[in-house]
Amino acid sequence: MKINRDRLLAFYDKRQEWPAETGSPVSAVTGVMGEDLVLGLLCHYLGGKILTYRCKPSGRSGAWLDAWVSAGKQLYQVEVKNWSAHSAGGLKVPSDLTGLRNVAQRNLINFFTKSKPPERIWKVLGEMSLPPEAGTAKPIPVLAFWAPVAEQKSNSANLPWCFECKVSDFLNAVPERYQNTPHRKIQIFSASLYLRSMRGNNLNVPMPRAEARLQELGKLLE
Repeated sequence: MKINRDRLLAFYDKRQEWPAETGSPVSAVTGVMGEDLVLGLLCHYLGGKILTYRCKPSGRSGAWLDAWVSAGKQLYQVEVKNWSAHSAGGLKVPSDLTGLRNVAQRNLINFFTKSKPPERIWKVLGEMSLPPEAGTAKPIPVLAFWAPVAEQKSNSANLPWCFECKVSDFLNAVPERYQNTPHRKIQIFSASLYLRSMRGNNLNVPMPRAEARLQELGKLLE
């Protein structure tokens, strides 16, 4: 599907106001395409593809994740968070680099240490049942956010939209059940920062579920 970069950034990163009689469309739009948008941008960046939606925990209990993504010889177990400026406690994203960096760094701390329950974030470390296509690949945990997220030490002119986070840096925030998992690092991806790195305003992104949902909606409105 073709997306409009500038309109998406304005829609999710600015606190827009809509008429009281209609209310905000953010939740409804996100329900149709939000998860697919972030996954599609992740796949666009990795040059990968979605193997399956939802990752099933390997044991009898445990939290599910949102997708398995394959890119070359790498396998990723992905949890998507569509948190934006409109979410509870969400931060409006400034246009200047200094303001953007400050918000992105605050988001890292808020998401990783203040999420309630912490399972919302740290379940990405859970052991998942591998899909048949995985072969012998070892899965890499990925937290894929809409919101800008950046390391505190990042001072470069261009904020990285994908970086590695050590679990040990946030050990006090990790629930006990995940402190001894074999995964000691998490890949962090920010769809907002990735879009900001694009030069063109239009981008083709694989979003199969969103496309199917819109087709069904179109049939109802004919």
